[in-house]
Amino acid sequence: MLKIVRLAGGLAPIVAAVLVPLGANASVISLGFASLPSAQGWTFSGASLPESSIFSVGGGVLHQDTSGLGGAEGADYSLTNVVADQPFSITFTGRVTEEELLREDQYGHFGLGFGAEVNGFEYFIGLGGGVIDGAVNGGPGLNGTAVLSNSIDTSVFHTYVLDATPAGGGFTLSVDGTQIYAGVGDLTDLANNDLFFGDGSSRAHAVGDISQFVYQSGEAGVPEPASWALMLLGFGGLGALLRRRGPRTACAPA
Repeated sequence: MLKIVRLAGGLAPIVAAVLVPLGANASVISLGFASLPSAQGWTFSGASLPESSIFSVGGGVLHQDTSGLGGAEGADYSLTNVVADQPFSITFTGRVTEEELLREDQYGHFGLGFGAEVNGFEYFIGLGGGVIDGAVNGGPGLNGTAVLSNSIDTSVFHTYVLDATPAGGGFTLSVDGTQIYAGVGDLTDLANNDLFFGDGSSRAHAVGDISQFVYQSGEAGVPEPASWALMLLGFGGLGALLRRRGPRTACAPA
């Protein structure tokens, strides 16, 4: 399978098709930032207010403001039946600029978070004021939550990478390329096989920004025969386009 990424300019679709081959069982889901997630197929849920009063897009980010929602609700997005029962990763870049804790304990920092549910395990990473929490098997907090780190400034953008193996529930969390935690996801009886992000908790609300959300399952590998055909077609189209454009004409000095 090929992942075809559309970028600005006439050459970009061809170049992307040539350069991004994925293995036969690989799957990639990327959030865009030109429209609200609901316009991209994500389900918005949990809040009595309309989506556009909580989330907005601009400047290449998705902005969230759930402050003042109250303790009974959050507001988040989900995609159901998309997470395969195989190793996967979620890359999430974001920050929390304000936090409203509704439960005064160290395990409630889930006002902005992301994760997945698959194979009886929940992987839920929450960001708060200088704290990263997570849902882990045997966690000491409510619903199996635990503090994964309290030494990272979450008010500035960081890239968080969750790598999980659903077969046994194991996962690791890395921040800006450095692993900070390894454990097992929390047990769940949900069978949605879903991805989610936003304010999915009634324990805290937050103001923050998301600039990247990418889910990938499977591994890059040798392209399938159909992929090779597309790649050759891409190279041929690229060559034809370059020949049609011809050389640039230099401007003579005045």
